[in-house]
Amino acid sequence: MLPCDDLKLHSIPSVSTQWTAPLRLIDQLNVFAGQLFLRDHATYIQLCRFLCIYARDLRDDGDFKVEADGFIKPEHRPPRASFDNSFQQSPIAALKSLFGLRRKGMLYAPTHMGKILDAWPLLEDDFRD
Repeated sequence: MLPCDDLKLHSIPSVSTQWTAPLRLIDQLNVFAGQLFLRDHATYIQLCRFLCIYARDLRDDGDFKVEADGFIKPEHRPPRASFDNSFQQSPIAALKSLFGLRRKGMLYAPTHMGKILDAWPLLEDDFRD
């Protein structure tokens, strides 16, 4: 089956063939739909910004405090890690619960999302085929 996360499948009214959904929206919907794998490293960085969690690209942004689950509280976020209307509290526990319910007890720890939710930073090598 072809991926349908371009949001063109069963759209009412139908959309133009040139229309593309904003990638940020697709990535956010994929998280809450239970998508386990990310498209690429850039998507991972954007997701980290959205969830306000640490990614290794921030290691040169000076000293700041990161919680055990990877969350960066608003008062500790470097400017590059800020995101409009971002989380004020860690979403990780809620996402773990959501993924646990969706997976119905099946293991998801070795996937991209499993590693993110367990506070393991992903590298570019994690996205190679």
